[in-house]
Amino acid sequence: MTNKEKANFEIFEQIASITGEDDAFKICQMFAGEQILFPKSIIRLKRNYDIRKEYRAGKTYRELSIKYNLTTRQIRIICNPSKLDLPGQLDLFEAL
Repeated sequence: MTNKEKANFEIFEQIASITGEDDAFKICQMFAGEQILFPKSIIRLKRNYDIRKEYRAGKTYRELSIKYNLTTRQIRIICNPSKLDLPGQLDLFEAL
């Protein structure tokens, strides 16, 4: 097995550890030959969505800052009412 094959198999194993082997194989079939880039901004958007959701459910800025390892100021900025529920704005993670 070449180094490239070993590296590809390691990536497959990582995906399989999260999704299960059958779904990992389906992902490989779907994206065979493609290079996939996962932008970090998606992770931040999902985190901010979760923070807003928990804030609306009653969590305090302090509780959220501890949970997400952010300052209370950063949490306040994320939960700023002017950034919540903008008319006509679709939520990227509402379907999750």
